[in-house]
Amino acid sequence: ESNIILNIELKTDEIHYDDIERDVIDLVNKYNLKNRIILSSFNHESIRICREIDSKIKTGLLYSKPIEDVVNYAKSFGANAIHPDIRLVSEGLIREAKKNNIEVNIYTVNSPILMRRLIAAEVSGVFTVYPDLLSEIINNG
Repeated sequence: ESNIILNIELKTDEIHYDDIERDVIDLVNKYNLKNRIILSSFNHESIRICREIDSKIKTGLLYSKPIEDVVNYAKSFGANAIHPDIRLVSEGLIREAKKNNIEVNIYTVNSPILMRRLIAAEVSGVFTVYPDLLSEIINNG
């Protein structure tokens, strides 16, 4: 049994396909994957729609530019998590998010030094090209 959570990114920031959120959620439910996935998007309206369709589905807001008071911003969309670019992350942000029950999943973390630093800061998750390396660091320090 793997504890890997699969991030499914809804690429709706350029073109919004009609009912894409419902189609994806129907598939997630069909294959019984609800507790193994998180839906994310740079289009935060898409996340709001997901939460309206199924309030139990986990969602994350992807963002690459600073968002003022991002924790409350995420709450306003009903998101479970924020998915910031690594350059936007601070220990203060991680602490504030945790206090508010918002997970912090950071992209894209490929350096062992950053992996260790983020694990120490107790981030919820990282997106990486090197899951084996990350796993080794988690298990062996």
